[in-house]
Amino acid sequence: GNATYSAASPVSQSFPVGPAAQNITFNALNAKTFGVAPFAVSATASSGLAVVFASGTPSVCTVSGTTVTILAGGGCTITATQPGNANYSAASPVSQPFIVNPAAQSITFGALTAKAIGSPPFALSASASSGLTVAFASGTLPVCTVSGSTVTIVAAGTCTINATQAGNPTYSAAPPVSQSFAVTAATQTITFAALGAKTFGNPPFAVTATASSGLTVAFASGTPLVCTVTGTTVTIIAGGSCTITATQPGDASYGAAPPVSQGFTVNPATQTVTFPPISPQPTFVAGGTGTFLVSATGTASGISVVFTSNTQSVCTTGDTNGSTVTMKSAGNCIIVATQAANASYLKGEAQQIVTIKKAAQAIDFPSIGDKSLGLAPFTISATAKSGTVATQLLVSFATANTAICTVSVGTLAPSGTTSATLTLNSTGTCTITASRADDGPTGNYNAATPVAQSFQINTANVWTPTAGKMTVPRSHHTATRFETGPMAGKVLITGGLDANGKALDTTELYDPVTRKFTASGKLDGKSVDHTATLLQDGRVVVIGGGNDKVDVFTPATQKWTSFGAPPSNRTFHSATLLPDGRVLIVGGVNGPDKSYNTTLIFNPANGKFTNGPTMDTGRERHTATLLTSGPNFGKVLIVGGRNATGKGPTVTLATWQLCTATACTPSQGGISARVKHDAVAFTTPSGAAKILIAGGTDGTSNLASAEIYDVATGTWSNTGLGVLTPARKALQLTELPNGRVLAAGGRGKTSPSATGAPLAAADIYPPFAPSVPMSTGRSWHTATALRDAAGNVTGVLVTGGKSGSSASSDEDDSGNPSVDTAEVFGSP
Repeated sequence: GNATYSAASPVSQSFPVGPAAQNITFNALNAKTFGVAPFAVSATASSGLAVVFASGTPSVCTVSGTTVTILAGGGCTITATQPGNANYSAASPVSQPFIVNPAAQSITFGALTAKAIGSPPFALSASASSGLTVAFASGTLPVCTVSGSTVTIVAAGTCTINATQAGNPTYSAAPPVSQSFAVTAATQTITFAALGAKTFGNPPFAVTATASSGLTVAFASGTPLVCTVTGTTVTIIAGGSCTITATQPGDASYGAAPPVSQGFTVNPATQTVTFPPISPQPTFVAGGTGTFLVSATGTASGISVVFTSNTQSVCTTGDTNGSTVTMKSAGNCIIVATQAANASYLKGEAQQIVTIKKAAQAIDFPSIGDKSLGLAPFTISATAKSGTVATQLLVSFATANTAICTVSVGTLAPSGTTSATLTLNSTGTCTITASRADDGPTGNYNAATPVAQSFQINTANVWTPTAGKMTVPRSHHTATRFETGPMAGKVLITGGLDANGKALDTTELYDPVTRKFTASGKLDGKSVDHTATLLQDGRVVVIGGGNDKVDVFTPATQKWTSFGAPPSNRTFHSATLLPDGRVLIVGGVNGPDKSYNTTLIFNPANGKFTNGPTMDTGRERHTATLLTSGPNFGKVLIVGGRNATGKGPTVTLATWQLCTATACTPSQGGISARVKHDAVAFTTPSGAAKILIAGGTDGTSNLASAEIYDVATGTWSNTGLGVLTPARKALQLTELPNGRVLAAGGRGKTSPSATGAPLAAADIYPPFAPSVPMSTGRSWHTATALRDAAGNVTGVLVTGGKSGSSASSDEDDSGNPSVDTAEVFGSP
């Protein structure tokens, strides 16, 4: 009530009052990073009531009041609630999630020091800023491994350890950190024992060595020419010093071991030579040229057995290995068979004494031939065919009747010929016996069978006319003696000028048995100052002299045939038979105008001519002589002559040269100028070959001088030769026995005041001195040595020539006629 009303009686009515609804406003939360400071959250309830916060992810974040604390990274959810009261119902909770990102972290990993192979495992240490555990791994597994935090060294090299922290929801993975260190290889040594000496021929053997590392040792030869190694097997190749080197190159764990070498000597092996005796015993051969063969076998070492003589004066060895033994003398020949030493073999040697028996010996004592009483003492010679002078004795000469002939004590010449002087005391039969005794116990020869030579000593040297005259008078002709065959000993006369100076084509033969001349047919043309050459098959070829055909005489048929025309018709040329059977034709003149400097080669096998060498000067009326021994064997000595050029005066030549079928040497001087001279080859009593040049003219005056060519030395001399009496040209020189030469006839003066004419004079060399003159003076004649079957000169046949006393100045004695007489120089 109030003043008016009293308080009314209360009336109560009850009704429910429900709580009001409410909602929460809770804004979204931003992402956070682990480690951020606690932060406040806020939310409002529409009721104005206080909002309560709770963490839905208490492992990540917690809430105390309105403060959120981050515990870990991840997803954090905060839920806002308002439970309501009497007036408000509980609000629907509102949750706001946000990301808690992990925090960064780093690793602290200190540097590692170098290690060596064999170092024990060691622990690693590293820390993460997060406090999380750091993991380790090897980045170089061949070098090192890691188990947990323990490192184990495996091999040499560079070991790299990687430290990592993978992170968690709270921390991100840390950047890896690597540390590297060097792992050095372990050292090792080799044990290689010394090797003992070996002998060449020993079988291959094994070598052993060990390395402290336990690795396999390899072997190599430092002397592969002495020994080789395959694996552990050593093979001996040769004697010498062998060096074997042991090596271990190391591996991942061990460095190369220092090499170790062991040397040993390979001693040479022995060689045995078997040298059987020689049977039958050899006999010494005259001249010291005999041989016999020896043979021996040695160890199969590849080294030849070589034979040498320990008695050089008795025997010598030759050829490749000395198996051919040359007997130098009789006696005991000591031959040593040797296998030479080398690095692999010792010298092997065997010796044999061979008794060389004495040889038989024979005496070569040429027939002396009949002589004339009054002949000056002359030399005889004999050669004991018993080897070199050093081992031979003199041949002894003895006469059967000293009243008829006496002989001096012989002298042994360097050639091995014994020469003695024989003196003729009276007419009769002189018998000389040549003998040679056994040359003693140290000599080479038994006594020789004596050889006797008998000859008649006649009253005197004489010129005897032939039994008949020539068929026609002749001069400027040729005379050729047949040496073998059916006409052996006969002399073929061809061509020339008749008594009226006309050219001849007739020929004739001289028979030394009947001492008569007979006609032998005609040449194909007339020939004067031509050449006639005795060929090897016994035929005679006539070339030149105005005859335009080549004529050949065949002894078997005694017929002349023609080979046709020569390339050039020459006169006053020379034709020389060469050792090969061909004929060398040198120089000459074509008419009176010009001398040839050309040569021709005539081949009798086909009758053909070819050009020979060209000389450096033309020559005609020269001499050409074949050298049959010495260093210039087979060459032709061309001497003197003259050269007519056709444009100026004729030149008499003071030169000489040597020609073959292919070449002529340049002309050489050192001799006298000569033309129309003559030359003859002869052998001295000592066996020396010489060529004597004599007479002729120098172009103005006749010559009496002579010069001699030594075939062995190729030199000239004019000392001690004497002179012709008188001086003359167009003469003939002929070899006589015992190293003598006959100079017959020619044109000259009989006195200083006389004019020239054909001469009967004859001189004998050595030295030149007058002998018995011919019965007729002659120039442009022939002189031919007559020989017996043994080749001994028995006389000299002189035929024809110009004769008379005409004082004609013509060089060919044209004022004197040709004659048909012939005469023989008696027992020379």
